[in-house]
Amino acid sequence: MIQKKIETAKSIGRQMKQAAVMASIMTMSAMPVFASTAQHGRDAINGVLKIIYLITMALGILFVIVGFVRLIIAHSQEDAPGQQRSSMFIAVGVALLAVQPVLSAIDPASWFTP
Repeated sequence: MIQKKIETAKSIGRQMKQAAVMASIMTMSAMPVFASTAQHGRDAINGVLKIIYLITMALGILFVIVGFVRLIIAHSQEDAPGQQRSSMFIAVGVALLAVQPVLSAIDPASWFTP
């Protein structure tokens, strides 16, 4: 019984060692990719930001709509905690809608490109 546990522990140790070696090999063989010019880097960052803006706008609109629907339902049932929760939904939606103007004003692409 003890011998079997010892063999299992050795086997697990070998597997962990092999996994560590494979992870270090993959880490060392990864080729870093850089944009060829500053403008290409700026374009790549702006492309990613456009996707993020689109997602936050869609989620913001969804949260505001759901919040208003929940607010109407909670108000009709005179549910004070429900009204508070729905107000928080609306506030989160407005905050998500405010992400694009705020980030556009501070130009995040300039942080990563010269």
